[in-house]
Amino acid sequence: MTRKKKASYQKRHKGFLNKAHELNTLCDVKLAIVVYSPYHEEPKVFSNHEAITNTFTNFKKLP
Repeated sequence: MTRKKKASYQKRHKGFLNKAHELNTLCDVKLAIVVYSPYHEEPKVFSNHEAITNTFTNFKKLP
């Protein structure tokens, strides 16, 4: 990957997580975000493990 792509990714990733945090805080919305990228060995997650597990469990229960 080029440096420009990595810089663009980092900028957009930060903005994306900021918007997710705002949505979570201001609107009391439950969020679970998992981001896989070639720049990290492990996925980056928004929220904590327990909250993500609960969100995905609730999602799977939907009809």
